[in-house]
Amino acid sequence: RRPIITIMKVPYYTPESKVSDILRDNYRRSILFDLFDIEYSYDDDISIGEICVANRASVDIFLLVCNLYTYEEYSIEENIKGEFPVADAIKYIFKVHDFFIHKYMSEIKTRFGEMKTFLSGEDNRALTGLFDVFWIYSDEHLTGCNKLFKQYMEQPGSVTPKQVEYMMELKTEINRTLDVLIKHVSGAEASEDYEVQVDHLKFYLICLRKDFNLHDEVVYTTFKRMIN
Repeated sequence: RRPIITIMKVPYYTPESKVSDILRDNYRRSILFDLFDIEYSYDDDISIGEICVANRASVDIFLLVCNLYTYEEYSIEENIKGEFPVADAIKYIFKVHDFFIHKYMSEIKTRFGEMKTFLSGEDNRALTGLFDVFWIYSDEHLTGCNKLFKQYMEQPGSVTPKQVEYMMELKTEINRTLDVLIKHVSGAEASEDYEVQVDHLKFYLICLRKDFNLHDEVVYTTFKRMIN
């Protein structure tokens, strides 16, 4: 007789979860405090609900994002309770896009600049062309989304499904370009002296690819609520 296997549901973070526990689980979550304009000094007792209320941040959006970036099987759509706070989600998305443009993408440009100095002519041309496409698509997507969100905030109901569909198609092209970039960077010929630079750039691209995918779920959940 086979034993009965019971699958336990993952205990996602709740308003009662302690902020210190989240940071101990994964310190990368600390960036959420900046993205939600939350001031936090290490305290073992304060909960997510308490710190969000104290800083006038959306508890719902904070939890949705924190759980999304922590648990692989987590889905925003399946865990929305009540009405989705579109305005709070847009405020958070603006902060993330600013982070992508001025910090994340800037760091990748720096890493790519370091790598270009020792690439062969063929590798240099191929990667430069791919990066140019990536920058153009990314800028159009991030700024385009921001414009639609601002348009919605000024005039709810004015954003059309066709506008959202174009942003989604553009993001698909960004992901494809990133996949090709990661492949080319991995295959670029470099001496042992420059392996660290190659690994650094590959690491940042892989992290960006993963973070873009997770962020897409927040963006498109928000778009869906805007146009429905």
